[in-house]
Amino acid sequence: MAADTAEQEAGAWAGVAAAADAILSEWDDVPPSEAAVTGFDPGTDLERRTTPWTYSLRSHGLGELCRFAAGLALVEADGWRTDHPQLATRAYEDRRFLLSDRLLHWAVPWLDMVGRCSTPHRELAHGARDQLLDLADVLRPAPLLVEGKEGLHLPGEDSFGSLADSGLGVLGCGVLLLRATVRSLTADPGRTRSLTDDDLADPEFRETFAVLFDVAAGRWKALAGRHEGSAQLWLDLGERANATAARVRAGTISS
Repeated sequence: MAADTAEQEAGAWAGVAAAADAILSEWDDVPPSEAAVTGFDPGTDLERRTTPWTYSLRSHGLGELCRFAAGLALVEADGWRTDHPQLATRAYEDRRFLLSDRLLHWAVPWLDMVGRCSTPHRELAHGARDQLLDLADVLRPAPLLVEGKEGLHLPGEDSFGSLADSGLGVLGCGVLLLRATVRSLTADPGRTRSLTDDDLADPEFRETFAVLFDVAAGRWKALAGRHEGSAQLWLDLGERANATAARVRAGTISS
């Protein structure tokens, strides 16, 4: 039974990898990697995780990480079938921590925004997003265990790290801004994904921009209610979006 479950999970990981590869082949905006989405380079940590399995990542992108996770699921299945429970348990734990620490928190927002901003990729992106969320409901990397957060994180931090203003270019603001989003907000098809100080000096623009974060905050809260295994992540991201909306309205955020 455990071996069959692990094999099925390997298929789910492979499906997400295939979707990510298909999107990336036609994608020229923010790439699907933790460094691009959050600003944090996970290279050293990923090397530490892959070396014991003699696995070499070709990149730190979503597809490659999911292939590694699929491989760990197959190792787990083989461990149960060949009566090597320690190997199976280790593969399971490493896969769970990979999802928790290096994948879920940025991959779901990336897939979500790709699907919202690119109609041709919507079905693939949102299907892969939902598959990751379903995997998280099984592996439970970030459940909401207690009321409040005391003791869960260091002071001034949440599931995504420091609560200090991280700027609008990365996910720490509560929303992953893609180029298509900025072009829609500014009605300028030639814009990059960066806003200017002039954009943010306009009160009318700031209000429109703040609503983007209001809507995102509600969406993250709703997602937390639907997926208990990763609820803490989405509640934290929603709080970040609310905080950014307040700073945008107050005119205290810069490009």
